[in-house]
Amino acid sequence: FCIFDFLIPKNSKKILIHIVPKHENVIFPFIKYLENNYSNEYTFNFITMDNIKYKNFETKYIYTFRALYEMYSSKYIIISHNHRFLDFYKSKKHVYLNFWHGMPIKTIGFTKEQENKSVKKRYNYIAKNFYLFATSDLFKQFILTSFKSENNRVFITGLPITDQILEEKNDYDAIDTYLKISKFNKLVLYLPTFKQGNKNHKEQVDKEQKNIFYFDNFNNEDFIKFLNKNKILFVMKPHPMEETLYKNNNSLLPKSKNFKIIFDDDLKTNNIELYRLFKYSDVMISDFSSVILDYLIQNKPTIFLDNLSDEYAKNRGMILEDNYNILMPGHKVKTYKELEEKIIDSLTVDSARELREKTLPLLHKYCDDKASERIFEIMKGL
Repeated sequence: FCIFDFLIPKNSKKILIHIVPKHENVIFPFIKYLENNYSNEYTFNFITMDNIKYKNFETKYIYTFRALYEMYSSKYIIISHNHRFLDFYKSKKHVYLNFWHGMPIKTIGFTKEQENKSVKKRYNYIAKNFYLFATSDLFKQFILTSFKSENNRVFITGLPITDQILEEKNDYDAIDTYLKISKFNKLVLYLPTFKQGNKNHKEQVDKEQKNIFYFDNFNNEDFIKFLNKNKILFVMKPHPMEETLYKNNNSLLPKSKNFKIIFDDDLKTNNIELYRLFKYSDVMISDFSSVILDYLIQNKPTIFLDNLSDEYAKNRGMILEDNYNILMPGHKVKTYKELEEKIIDSLTVDSARELREKTLPLLHKYCDDKASERIFEIMKGL
């Protein structure tokens, strides 16, 4: 490998993208920007460790000579995770960019207790060799702390994934055909996070299907009546790491035209990007997922489930001791009754709007669809 690295020159017009299954949407908005604006100037190559084709791009399996050549000949290498790819390939002759997969509200990197030595080595390599990107000054500090990076290796640009939320695109008809959103007055999205840290993961998902919010006094029938009464379409998207468990047994979930559970494969089949649903929704509900920070770039209402915060902080760890009051400007609910009340509030008076607008600059320096453009301009100068 060292000989390959020495002999093969690095092409400043070649970009290599390492794709992690079910998280490719983190990177693709940036690639789309390059395709639309610089397709005649740059070439893109995609490698995977699962030998799967993504979208219309030709991908190369990492354990092939062709993939090795593309890696060694590309000046720029882009990834989105601390992945075992970094155990396989290291060279200091490239410009490495890591888009990560959301801003840190949970402990990551060196703020998270790590027992795996190879994982620690990867974080050390990221700290010394990668350029990272933040949405605001606050999150830049969190990233610097989490990865122990130098100040000049973290840039405040926003994330390419939020470009997808705000871009002008005529895709309402496709989304309406799939979800039938025009038949309802409001669309509420629910994106729970990955409950990492639970000892029995399947048992946790089974429990979640019986009671999707973990609230006492919750039952599916009452919830469906509430949705039907207010003509609300409720769309639940499980975390990618939990989709298989949901697919294997979703018989316990509510059954109604007002309740729909969607998976990555469904979205791909219908040629719909998850983040494009944000534009047509009215409220997002979540617990500890950083996706809600992306959603907030639209200045739309958010509701945070606060009934498991102590348990989750113990299992997974939070970047701040008081995440909810600092990073999450919206209603915090601990009971099912409160949830119903805050959904109605968010869809009508939006009483949390003032708090949200005061907090938004801490979370997003830029509220536009130019993150990819800013990152590209920085990339050219590295």
